[in-house]
Amino acid sequence: MSNATISAEQASDIGPGMPKYMGPVEFLRILRRRKKLIALTTILITGLTALALSTITPLYKSEALVIVESPEGPDDDPDAAIAKARENEIRVTSFQQLLQSRAMAGLVVRDLGLDDDREFNPKADPDKPIDPTGPIEWLKSKIVQQPAPQPVANPHAQISDVEKERVIDRLMENLAVEQVNRSNILKVSAYSANAKKAQRIANKLVTVTMGYQISKRQNNSKDTIASLTTRVASLGKEVLDADARVAEYRKSHGIADEMSGELQM
Repeated sequence: MSNATISAEQASDIGPGMPKYMGPVEFLRILRRRKKLIALTTILITGLTALALSTITPLYKSEALVIVESPEGPDDDPDAAIAKARENEIRVTSFQQLLQSRAMAGLVVRDLGLDDDREFNPKADPDKPIDPTGPIEWLKSKIVQQPAPQPVANPHAQISDVEKERVIDRLMENLAVEQVNRSNILKVSAYSANAKKAQRIANKLVTVTMGYQISKRQNNSKDTIASLTTRVASLGKEVLDADARVAEYRKSHGIADEMSGELQM
């Protein structure tokens, strides 16, 4: 068994009653003598660490991916391919700006009741329970699977327009939207002190934005159909008026009688 030799200064620090070399046996003997001090120090450090983690509010991040639909068009035509690429870039940029818009953030606040959430509105209902946060609660949620609490807006909560705008401001500060490698994929990131809440916010932002875009397309289609219907009705009336004027003109100039006389001959 090999022993590690120590210097005279180290030996003096250890004590006169100990040998001037230290091996595994001596090291274990020291640990046994100091086991209470080592255990107490370990417990103290662990307790201070747990206390610090329980008092520090964590910030969780949740991500949602959105694939923007590409325009259809022929790929064999160079000009058409260039036009398709430009239209695709416009679509991605437009949808990204829509995700980052204040209007969509307002819809998220409305649907999730964030105006009655003390994380985003410090003046929210004090009787409403706060979603549990912290590493300990996160560990509990991983061990014991519990259904995510659904946010319920307080119907009696009265909030001014200024406070609503502040809630939207806080939400927008905790949102990020970026394009993934100049592709058709957009990554939506939401931050919150509660992991499940961050996930709900990211998913809700994508849902309300897609719903708004679909509704806008449907409204545009309805407007187009209504405009075409009105135009067709107007053209039909113009045709009938033109026929009536022609008939009146022919009648006033006797064109109809002359044509009928020629047919009789």
